[in-house]
Amino acid sequence: MFAGGAETPVVHAYWTTVPGTPADNTNLGSVNLVTSGNPISVDTAYDGANIIHVLINSTNGRVIDYVFDISTHTFKPGINVFTNSASTPVEIGTSGLSSMIGLDGKIHFAYRSSTNYIIHQSFTYDSASNTLTPATSAFLVDTNGFASHPSIAISPMDGSLTVSWMSEAVDPHVIRVRNMSASGVWGGATTVSTAPVWSSTNFGLNIDQGPSVLVTSDGIKHLAYMQDWENFGGTYDYGRIHYVRNDGSGWVDQALPVFTHDPALANNGVDIYAVGHGHPNNVACKSMDDMCTVARNPDGTWANPVLFAHSTTGSFDASPSVKWGAVGFNRPEAIEFLFFKTPYSSPTLYYGRLDTGASPSPSPTATPSPSSSPTPSPTPTPSPTPESSVTPTPEPSVTPTPTPTPTPSATPNPAVSYVQSALSVGNGGETAHAVTLPTPVISGNTVIVAVSVWGEGGTGQTTSLTDNFGNTYSKVVQHPDPASGNSNVSIWYATNVIGGTSFTATAHSASSHYITIAAHEYSGILTNGIDQVAHNGGTGTAASSGNVSTTTDNELLFVAFLHEDAANINATAGTGFTLRQKYTSGAQEPLFTEDGFAPTSGIYNGALTFASNPQGGWEGAIATFRLQ
Repeated sequence: MFAGGAETPVVHAYWTTVPGTPADNTNLGSVNLVTSGNPISVDTAYDGANIIHVLINSTNGRVIDYVFDISTHTFKPGINVFTNSASTPVEIGTSGLSSMIGLDGKIHFAYRSSTNYIIHQSFTYDSASNTLTPATSAFLVDTNGFASHPSIAISPMDGSLTVSWMSEAVDPHVIRVRNMSASGVWGGATTVSTAPVWSSTNFGLNIDQGPSVLVTSDGIKHLAYMQDWENFGGTYDYGRIHYVRNDGSGWVDQALPVFTHDPALANNGVDIYAVGHGHPNNVACKSMDDMCTVARNPDGTWANPVLFAHSTTGSFDASPSVKWGAVGFNRPEAIEFLFFKTPYSSPTLYYGRLDTGASPSPSPTATPSPSSSPTPSPTPTPSPTPESSVTPTPEPSVTPTPTPTPTPSATPNPAVSYVQSALSVGNGGETAHAVTLPTPVISGNTVIVAVSVWGEGGTGQTTSLTDNFGNTYSKVVQHPDPASGNSNVSIWYATNVIGGTSFTATAHSASSHYITIAAHEYSGILTNGIDQVAHNGGTGTAASSGNVSTTTDNELLFVAFLHEDAANINATAGTGFTLRQKYTSGAQEPLFTEDGFAPTSGIYNGALTFASNPQGGWEGAIATFRLQ
């Protein structure tokens, strides 16, 4: 059993010191491995004899193979397999690596590259020299980019290989697969999901999402993924399990009446199970703090979830890692998996076993393994990783009920994710001013920029907006329009951006101005998703952007305000809006931004209340964006 600690360069290994499966944690040996870079995810590949490849993709951009010899219970020195793996400053919520041993003894890797493609390559391993030798050339499995969460499955029937992954190259996002025959011939990529696929850039990349894939001994392929937000019983929620099956006649997607986060498929040699925590939308096993299983019936329907483990302290809101492989699949009748219990700063690793020779008992015992040493851990709730990774996920968002009033207020946002923002204040006398976002921007996301200028005696206006990745920005609204007077506020955006670290947006003007710029990153906005805009100006403490009438349900409302009173820096966002950025000091032209969510089409306006009446009045603008 192997598990990585959150935000530490440590992998923990455990084994039984007496024959048989664990009954408790008294007969366990253990050793810790200090890795090169913090593991983003941990995966294992067993050769069926005495070698287990323990793979990590690390925060330093490398895929490393630490071979564990089960005859000596020792790790061999790490082998750097790839040096172009995608990195992230926050490893929670991200799965970038999958591996498996084939029937021919070769080890197969699929990983997410630093350019966000999925790459496959296979190797032969020599134990005496502890070396990997390429058996095939690196192959670009995904050619569209914006790909993540690769998962490998090899058929125990014929040795063919299936790679599945999540693709954000299209809207809505999809799950794709690509197959390689046992002779090494690749087919084309196929989209297997029929429902919108959950994605998120909060807490890592695509937290809570699989896909999970396996192939049974009859050659049938099985895959599970998680659906995006949907209207369930009058409220929005995400997490419906989709089971996708290919018996040789094509992939068929089945929506299950079961919810969880990051479902993991398992099989006992005959039947298919899904393992995951509970969910309030389920008929049974309704707590996210419980670990549950759900079985596929012989007629193709699915049973209700069954409680596997409950704890009165802490939570099993975790991503399980299930035992399975094309070779070395010992004790197939026993479904074995690992999961963990909170707190995240000092998690306890659990071993679970579901003996399926008989009907599962309502609450089989989960065996705790020794806890990893306390380590700093990010914000609560666990993340999706296909294998043994101990990482947190965010708690489910609170979703509003659409309001029926003719002019509904903005409400909290379930369908689009705010990622980050930053504001920079100019010092005057500039024809350009820039702002840098604090963390790497994810390719495929949307960047919305608000700019305020004061013309120092001339007409204030932003003439263009650029960034250091070459993305193209469109100005969607400004006030006044056309530009006149000293001051102007404008909103710009670019969708499906090329992202990366030190992402810097720059506002340009034709003449010297005071320039304040605020950049914001969002996920979930459609390409060319702009819908409605409005702008307004006035005096007094209550500012309004002007009304917009949205044309579709589920839109993001983005609002920007400026005023001409450098000493007036306090403001309160309107009802249902969140204040994202505000100037603190030093600006001739203070800038404020806020966002909200329109669950139904209707009339909306952005509002901001200043602490005192700003001298010179205020100016505002609003833009609405359709969501994926």
